[in-house]
Amino acid sequence: MRVMLTRPQLNLVSYRFPDIGLGYLATGLRNAGFTPIIHVPDTKGWQLSSSIETIRQSDSDIVGIKVMTADLLACRQLYDALLSTLPRLPIVLGGPHVSGAKETIFSQFPGLKYAFAGEADRSFPQFVETFLKTDFKPSDDDMKSIPGLMWQSNGEVRCNSVDVIDDLDALGWPAWDLLRPEETHVPFNVFYSKKAPLAGITTARGCTSHCTYCAIHLIEGRRYRARSPEHVLDEIESLVRNHGIREIQFVDSNCIQDRERIIKICKGIIDRDLKISWSCPNGVKAQNVDAEVAEWMGKSGCHFAFLGIETGSHRIQREIKKGLNLAQLPEKIALLKRNGINVGGFFMIGFPNETREEIDQTVNLALSLDIDVAAISVFVPLPGSELFEQLPSHITRRFTDCAFQNACNDLSQVSSGELHAIAAKTFFRMGLKPSRTLFFLKNLNSFHKWKQVVGSVSRHVKNLLTISD
Repeated sequence: MRVMLTRPQLNLVSYRFPDIGLGYLATGLRNAGFTPIIHVPDTKGWQLSSSIETIRQSDSDIVGIKVMTADLLACRQLYDALLSTLPRLPIVLGGPHVSGAKETIFSQFPGLKYAFAGEADRSFPQFVETFLKTDFKPSDDDMKSIPGLMWQSNGEVRCNSVDVIDDLDALGWPAWDLLRPEETHVPFNVFYSKKAPLAGITTARGCTSHCTYCAIHLIEGRRYRARSPEHVLDEIESLVRNHGIREIQFVDSNCIQDRERIIKICKGIIDRDLKISWSCPNGVKAQNVDAEVAEWMGKSGCHFAFLGIETGSHRIQREIKKGLNLAQLPEKIALLKRNGINVGGFFMIGFPNETREEIDQTVNLALSLDIDVAAISVFVPLPGSELFEQLPSHITRRFTDCAFQNACNDLSQVSSGELHAIAAKTFFRMGLKPSRTLFFLKNLNSFHKWKQVVGSVSRHVKNLLTISD
């Protein structure tokens, strides 16, 4: 049986970064004896007609669509087109948006029969096997034993409890031959890498934090589960030897959650003489940084780490349950930089009822810290997050314009246009410090990056010049 895995991207940037989640699904399908096919947008961008033709020519028996909230419109377009052009092809939805939306996904995609919440590495292959055994006509009894599956039966949505995978090593690695990481020259965070080609890997799942703006716990759970250092190192070595990878990005929610484990990984990179650069672009907790961890990170080739800071307002810090002591930030940043690691900070503005003064506190904090990059985004209520559940439905059901950089936001005491202008102005003010400008220019080491940065700068200039409610 042939299974198509795809991810439409309406907000596509001009690079191709392998989707690790689809890679793990592909490995699970292979292990179950099926033939996976991965179709993701390339550098030319996502086109509906091209995706439909690719799926048609693949002669797939089932198609799985990964749904991100920012790309909901593109996913709906593909879904509708498949229903009309290939009406007999079973469609299954999964991904972060589905895990957050839960049973409401069936109203967002009329006629949908099947969807998965949470981790589907094991359960999706089980679903495909059940489909095959029942000649594509599974009963409710067939469906009820598949973890994470949601399905419609007689007009009623039924939901199974999600799968929580303890032994992550047993999953193997993503199907790197299908993901083709050797073609990746710009990282998923667009800019902050030293070498190419590069690949992102996940070393653990589960986030123990309770940040109210985040919904990652609906996918990975709150219990921290980690791959063994040996398993991680074997994957890195395979990527280096077999795919020519020169840089690794740890894209975990917090790759330094377990200090002893990250130190073992760092020592293993050195002992195996892998000679890679690596980074933590998805954010780490500042409170997990200590002198020994920072030292081994630097020795093993880590050159960049983002810290999840979010806000300079003590009130907002409490409201979003970040659990961060802002007074400790200078010390933690100094530890990283002392070991040759450049530092970025994630910040967010536009929280519900946030005042202009509190937004200014965030901007002032970003400018005052000895960081090289301040990534300031506009708050987006993600489905399933605590803040999402607290907001009126006419706001939280607005998914057509929710890219973090240009999200429509009327939740704070500052207009949406002003939020965009503040973020843009801060971007340029950060560059006034010579060391930051030098860091910026040193990272422009490829045509792919120049192309993306020009687009990013143009967007910031537009936001500065056009302020609208």
